Amino acid sequence: MSLSILIPTYNYDCSKLICDLRVQAEELGVAYEIIVGDDGSTDGSIVKNLIDTCSSSSKCRLLRMKKNQGRAGIRNMLGHEASYDTLMFMDSDAEVVDSNFLKSYVSEADVHDVVSGTITHQDVPPSSEKMLRYEYEKKSEQKFTAQKLNKMSYPPFSSFCFMIRKELFDQVQFDESFTEYGYEDVFYGKALRESGHKVYYIP
Repeated sequence: MSLSILIPTYNYDCSKLICDLRVQAEELGVAYEIIVGDDGSTDGSIVKNLIDTCSSSSKCRLLRMKKNQGRAGIRNMLGHEASYDTLMFMDSDAEVVDSNFLKSYVSEADVHDVVSGTITHQDVPPSSEKMLRYEYEKKSEQKFTAQKLNKMSYPPFSSFCFMIRKELFDQVQFDESFTEYGYEDVFYGKALRESGHKVYYIP
């Protein structure tokens, strides 16, 4: 198989994520590329780090937008730019915490059109101003396990990290009328369902 790893980002340095994914992709021995879509970042130091990280590998490239496209627009752009037949979208503030992370996704590529992972939060609590959200999401992990999500008729869909066949993504795009934060992935999950495609969840 061949894999395009697509990372939209805005004012966030995802250099470590890029390097971690590159290591796992090399170990898998698949044809791959990593495309980072910088959606009009204004922090020069972050942009410089991304340029340095992406330029260190021929399999990684950075696409910089002059104007912020929004979460839907940047994902559609990355999908159009991808060269390979399987796409993996991953948010820039994610971390790879499992040495078999990519392998787990790739093993499902020939079986399912869309594969989504579940989210694990760090055990160390964040700063106090983020504690409420942390407590909520930490407890939600047990409510939305892969096993439970696969049994739901209408499971919630998140674009945080998912894999999709490029042929399908070319047919079902994110709705670019969503320009502010949120809900574009909710509607994308609905669009996938209406097109007759079920999302398969893995841990």
